[in-house]
Amino acid sequence: MIIGARNQSAALTLVERSSGLQLAYQLPNDYQADRVIEVLVRWLQDTPAEMCQSLTWDRGTEMAHWEVLANGWGLPVFFCDPHAPWQRPKNENSNRQLRFWFPKGTDLRDYSQADYDHACGVLNAQPRRQYGLQSAGERYAGALACADR
Repeated sequence: MIIGARNQSAALTLVERSSGLQLAYQLPNDYQADRVIEVLVRWLQDTPAEMCQSLTWDRGTEMAHWEVLANGWGLPVFFCDPHAPWQRPKNENSNRQLRFWFPKGTDLRDYSQADYDHACGVLNAQPRRQYGLQSAGERYAGALACADR
């Protein structure tokens, strides 16, 4: 997650590990556990099961209802050790990149879901050296095509 000014707003961020595809979801009013799980369930409904094998999260209270994902959706949920962001490097890097559009200290309620979609679209279209100059979007599309076979 990225947190807005005075901890009043947030955006939920997800990164698919094999392709690097980045997603961000607006949490305009709060980032309590009920709201976060609601957004994650909506994401699960829209994501092919082959592209969602597990979820790794920080130890924040926003994941207090993680059992909904584990028991209700069969999605294994893992938690990082306290103060160990290096255990989720792709997500930490993604959050750093998103801060270009959503700087620290700004109220994230000032941005719409379309703003988050635009920022992720730009990031997902950039060629990446680590993927042989393919973009995350291209890699994700290729993985989806393989999963459909």
